[in-house]
Amino acid sequence: MADRRAPVEILAAIAAITGQTLEDAREAYEEAKPHRRDDRPTSSEDIASLLVQLKTRLGLAPAVDIREAAELRAGLDTILGEDAVFGSGEFAALSAVLRRTPEHVPTVDREPVAFPPLPDHQAQMWKTLIGLEELGHPWALVGGQMTMLHCLENGVTAIRPTDDGDIVVGVWTSATRSEKPAATCAPESSGRRRPATATALASCAAKTR
Repeated sequence: MADRRAPVEILAAIAAITGQTLEDAREAYEEAKPHRRDDRPTSSEDIASLLVQLKTRLGLAPAVDIREAAELRAGLDTILGEDAVFGSGEFAALSAVLRRTPEHVPTVDREPVAFPPLPDHQAQMWKTLIGLEELGHPWALVGGQMTMLHCLENGVTAIRPTDDGDIVVGVWTSATRSEKPAATCAPESSGRRRPATATALASCAAKTR
């Protein structure tokens, strides 16, 4: 089997998901190839599984909008339709690049979110969350408090009766430290500020580093 470059459709999808240029993705692919050439053909089932995984991650990738994802998935569909054949070494390199490189989470500009006066239990909960900034670890707010914050950002007041705040710590730990949030969310009742959303998925609730 002749040594060939990976299909541009696959590299373009990986580049979009991971925030790389096409050339970066191609270089990573070449570096990931095994030292010993392996031309044994990859099964059609494994190829289809990789393409389905790529299509799923395109739909979830924070940096890829709906139109771009649809275009990239269409390109992947052409590979499925062509019954493409990959050597085992090529397939392993593509899988490695996709597995090792995290999703790119863009920082977006947002206006500060003004909180209405909060009940004491809510004010204490947000004081605790704001204190997480001192830990130096990336974290994401999820669940009901995230929904409340999203509502406030869109002009809907929906104060929660509970003071539980669900978070996920260590999210996107491979993101670069240079990606600082570009805006802040500021509860008016306390005068304190907390990080603004860094993704288009969680509105004003996700924290990136």
